[in-house]
Amino acid sequence: MARTPSEVVTLRTTHVLKTMLERGFTTARDVGGASKNIANAVSEGLLSGPRLFQCGRALSQTGGHGDFVRPDNQAHCCGGHSNENLLGRLCDGVPECLKAVRTEIKAGADHIKVMVGGGVATEADGVETVQFTGAEIRAITETCDLMGAHAYTDRAIRHAVENGIKGIEHGNLMSAETAKYMAERGIFYTPTLATSHVWNRDPYNKMLPPANLEKNNSVMHAGLRAAKFAYDAGVIMCYGSDMLGSKQVLQTEEFAVLATVLPDAHILKMATINSAKVLKQEGKLGVIAPGAHGDMLVLSENPLEDITVLDQHERVLKGVIQGGRRKLWRL
Repeated sequence: MARTPSEVVTLRTTHVLKTMLERGFTTARDVGGASKNIANAVSEGLLSGPRLFQCGRALSQTGGHGDFVRPDNQAHCCGGHSNENLLGRLCDGVPECLKAVRTEIKAGADHIKVMVGGGVATEADGVETVQFTGAEIRAITETCDLMGAHAYTDRAIRHAVENGIKGIEHGNLMSAETAKYMAERGIFYTPTLATSHVWNRDPYNKMLPPANLEKNNSVMHAGLRAAKFAYDAGVIMCYGSDMLGSKQVLQTEEFAVLATVLPDAHILKMATINSAKVLKQEGKLGVIAPGAHGDMLVLSENPLEDITVLDQHERVLKGVIQGGRRKLWRL
């Protein structure tokens, strides 16, 4: 995606948004890439899709998980332009971090995403790496109070939380002790388990270099254990998918993967009430109540009895109501 022309990204975005709504997602929290302009287009009815709470570009140190600029790219030195960092904004040192978060807020970001550790998709950073200094993270958290961090390991998670981060994305290598640490501090946790399983099968496993696939395998099974640790500790858990590009059509697989370790009712709570909390939208999203937005799904089967039916939306999902208006109707 980072090397795709911006015009093509925009055209694909319209399809991604439309199909997300058709899978029953009436609201989405985007953590890298979407802009306020796209969110506004949805709210104005120009695009069909979930209402968006977006962070603009995720903040990354040079060489961090959000750095997709190739080492041989010299466009910046000659007044050129590179669109290789559509997902991330690079910032190094306290002054640049302050400017980066202020720039994203100026552009209309609803929250801020910080890459605090390594990941699977990038080549230069190992999953075990810890990114940004404490001073850099504090510069970000002191400027904005609604943010989340990309982090897999105990060390990266604690580094983020100790410096003011209030939400953790992924967390596959989390220990039971760190889960308790998060629960005691009211930290939000969004596991993204299905994406690792999808990367490990055809044809998606051909899209990653061998080194990246090895990293993916290291976090895939550990993620199930981490989700159980978080549940047992009482961490506030939210629903997420982390499905990039063509994998987006598989975003509902997260329901089926989570169901192997968590109760159905808790998973439904992750996708509704808890996700509203992380957005500070309690009473407006995730509930059917006076004053709420009026989002509802019409299903032919009960997800409280079997949450995996939400991964069978083409068969089970009969209607999508967003803001009190029918967006999909198969009755």
